[in-house]
Amino acid sequence: MTPPNEFRKELLFIDASDMGRMVTRTHRELGAEEIHEMGAVVARWRRGEELDSALAMSVSLGNVRGQDYNLNPRKYVVPPPADVSGDKQMVEDLWGKLGRLHARAAEAIVSPCPGLAAVPHEGRGPWREVR
Repeated sequence: MTPPNEFRKELLFIDASDMGRMVTRTHRELGAEEIHEMGAVVARWRRGEELDSALAMSVSLGNVRGQDYNLNPRKYVVPPPADVSGDKQMVEDLWGKLGRLHARAAEAIVSPCPGLAAVPHEGRGPWREVR
């Protein structure tokens, strides 16, 4: 804790949004181990030690002021980089799926529903194929 008459010029933001478990759609519950982990982060911050930027970030008051006093931890805590190693097959599968979806979309445009001509469309002329 900061002594009573001492003013801290930084705020500690901890992003616990990926911790714990969802109890309801809007309520997340943290376990004892996660609470202990956050306490350890606060202790390291108070000692001036380096923080894990994926979990916590020390931010100056000026920076918070510059963000219009936004106190959402995700505004300041840097998420870890995505691990894309070994995902070549997944990317190839997604490209294949995308190609199949494009083909299905092209078929839907070329052969519209047979009953489409009977649907009123407020006098804009006859339905026509758009390519």
